[in-house]
Amino acid sequence: MSTLDQVREKLAAKQSELGKVFDEAKTDDGKYDFSKVNCLGKDVKGSIAVAEKVKQMDSELNELAEEAETLEAAEKAAKDQADREKAIKRPPMPGGKGNYPSREERMKSLGEMVAEAKEYQAWAKSGAAGGITLNFGDMLPSDALAKGALYETLGTKALMETGTGWAPESLRIGGFVEMATRPIQLLDIIPVARTSMEQVVYMEETTRTHGAAEKAEGAAYAESAFALTEKTSPVRKITDSLPVTDEQLEDVAQAQSYINSRVTFGLRQRLDGQVLVG
Repeated sequence: MSTLDQVREKLAAKQSELGKVFDEAKTDDGKYDFSKVNCLGKDVKGSIAVAEKVKQMDSELNELAEEAETLEAAEKAAKDQADREKAIKRPPMPGGKGNYPSREERMKSLGEMVAEAKEYQAWAKSGAAGGITLNFGDMLPSDALAKGALYETLGTKALMETGTGWAPESLRIGGFVEMATRPIQLLDIIPVARTSMEQVVYMEETTRTHGAAEKAEGAAYAESAFALTEKTSPVRKITDSLPVTDEQLEDVAQAQSYINSRVTFGLRQRLDGQVLVG
């Protein structure tokens, strides 16, 4: 089993190793010549061998990035759990036993003392004319402050619900739900080769007539007809780009994984469509 720090170290090391490959392969015109790569050792030489190794390294980086993302989400969940435990185990409020003292065990609030005072009741029955002065000399200021912090004082006649209290906490899971798109249909079964020409010349079968048929004894054989025509297809360039902010690139592993999967897939999807109907 690997920790998050170990996965991040592996990710950084492999990222650096792959970066060296691209640095060696990059040509002056901004393209890549993988036959120039020497940093992978004497056993990995030539464009095809290096390209296969690059593909393997890129796949390993994507797996490590997903593993790091999963571990990060798990560690965040553990921190959230610890925060919730702290809230549950907070020390009891002053003025009572535990967090929820009974009515008999708790002190009276200032409002309760005013409402229960005989002087106030008599004054209210008489029509509440003028004013009234009440004195609670036996009440300690510390008790009044402590009572003001209790739920019975803060939440009197108010239902503690999501709208007035805390909404349930939501934790965003790692990864994302991909949008539906057309899969690659033909590209993986069509031979692919490199060319340095402006146009590709090839032969296309333009006539295909099968004459195979049953014949009686002594009758002439059936005859088929086939014809090939030379065709020319101009080489076309397919491009794509993705504007990305510095803030998004701070999460190197996630940004790299997303860009690799989306931009590369988009190019292959476009080429696949051109092979099919272009």
